[in-house]
Amino acid sequence: MEHHRLPVARNLRAAGEVVVFVLAFLTVWPFGSTNLYWKSYAGVGVALLCLIWAANGLITRQFRIHFDAITLALGGMLILSAFQLIPLPIGLVRIVSPSAVRLHERLQPTVTEQFSGEAAVPRPTAIPLSVDVESTRNFAIRLTAIILIYAAVRNWVATRESLKRMAWAGMIVGVLLSLFAIGQLFSGPPGTIYWSIPLNGSFFGPFINRNHYVDYVALCMGWTLALLLVQKNQDRTGTTHYAPGPLDFLTKPVALAAGISLGLMSLSVLFSLSRGGLIAVFLASLAVWFGLLNSTIRRVNRMYILIFLVVLGGGLLYFGIGPLEDRFLTIRSSSMADDRLPLWRGALSQVPGFYLFGSGNGTFTRVEPLARPQTDQPYVEYTNAHNEYVEALLEGGIVRLLLIGILVFALVFQLGRAYRRRAERIVGPYLLGCWFGLFAVAAHAVTDFGIHIPAVAMLAAVTAGYAMAAGQDAEFGLHRKRNRKKVDMDSFPTPAIPSVADSPQEKEKPVIFVGGLFAIALALLIAATGLAVGLDIRNYARFYEYWLAGKRMGRPVDPALIERKIALLNAAVALRPQESNGQ
Repeated sequence: MEHHRLPVARNLRAAGEVVVFVLAFLTVWPFGSTNLYWKSYAGVGVALLCLIWAANGLITRQFRIHFDAITLALGGMLILSAFQLIPLPIGLVRIVSPSAVRLHERLQPTVTEQFSGEAAVPRPTAIPLSVDVESTRNFAIRLTAIILIYAAVRNWVATRESLKRMAWAGMIVGVLLSLFAIGQLFSGPPGTIYWSIPLNGSFFGPFINRNHYVDYVALCMGWTLALLLVQKNQDRTGTTHYAPGPLDFLTKPVALAAGISLGLMSLSVLFSLSRGGLIAVFLASLAVWFGLLNSTIRRVNRMYILIFLVVLGGGLLYFGIGPLEDRFLTIRSSSMADDRLPLWRGALSQVPGFYLFGSGNGTFTRVEPLARPQTDQPYVEYTNAHNEYVEALLEGGIVRLLLIGILVFALVFQLGRAYRRRAERIVGPYLLGCWFGLFAVAAHAVTDFGIHIPAVAMLAAVTAGYAMAAGQDAEFGLHRKRNRKKVDMDSFPTPAIPSVADSPQEKEKPVIFVGGLFAIALALLIAATGLAVGLDIRNYARFYEYWLAGKRMGRPVDPALIERKIALLNAAVALRPQESNGQ
């Protein structure tokens, strides 16, 4: 028996799939896991996934590693982050990042502080490219977690059966989110989330920012679209095709449920009042309809589109369109309260000083105020640029912008080409659904930073992993199995159909099989990396908890309270010494 067919190996794969589903669909409910407390549990989930994957590799003595454009782009950004942390000669830094040197000379003292009797230490002659080392380090840790999730799904978890379960989970969670968000909007007290927690801001559903809700639901809409289109029949040759008939939906309850679900999710996107999110979903819909769907699908799914429009229109008539008009008419106004153009102009003005390698990944909040007028909201802190591409150019320079371009190219163009090649195969609708969700997220990244929200980032990584596996691996390119109970294949001549492996267009993309001692070493590396990422995220959450508790105590007079504050701050320093200096 082959090792990967062992019952233990199958059980480990099932356990890994469960962990992936938990990371993708349960982390959304506690505010998208933006809170450090819940983010630490997501880190534990990443560590657990890596341990299960490593255990599977130790049992099977084999790893399958695919190298694709997404792996290249994410890995490149991780290497860039590591390079930004390395101290380089100040003369070299002055050439590739002149603003970093100017900040170093302006903010760092000529000699370090010393106590009486200590020798003065001059300013270092080697400095890192990052203007905030800890922020870049934290960015690298989060990016490593996303890479591990993507790699586990792409190389291990993704199977044809798991792909179907993922679509069902995406539709169910999308419906639950939509019901929760709409119900909370029209029945909850103003300014409260989960009907009881006071919260200022433009929240929607479980997300503190309504724009991030759209990114997550767009990915769920993509999986629901896959279930809508996957209802196919097959001809006698085994080739799948879309079943015609105006009342065909009556015999396909799954497609009917998917159409209703899509209408409900679209309704929730409208009531989120996210202008950029709505435009992104609309562009993704147009791109799918005019760019990828073939004429056969367009003809036979009109009834499902009608169901979708009935649900959407009925919801608008029931709830009213007054809030929508008030919100979306401000698109034409030049005095919008949340106008992002000044923020983008200020960020772009800093780019020449960090043109090649950037100011350091994760350092936007440190660099952006340098270009802001002193009279312009001096106490407002922007953690992101509300534009992933502008932020990439400032934090990572031309290098990171190029890597982001490779990532978007892989998600949009490579997956689109994979769908065209496998449109009539079993995985065709799943590829199309993944393409829709990822396209919407990439388009919305022009006006927001939803991809930095842990729940959105993890679901996007899982979706991309399944999509790349379905679009490139040979096992996903097989035709639907022939139904021999209904059709006697020997009763008539059947033209020879070349197998997937024989087709030059369907050959599996470059893949490396690691076995033996190398597999053991790789398993230990994956387990160690996962544990390191999980522990680091957990330690950061504990550090922030201690530091924040000490800060909230203010300046106590009671000696007991003073000792308590000192103990809290000492605990924070022990966990993250460098981070404590930054705070």
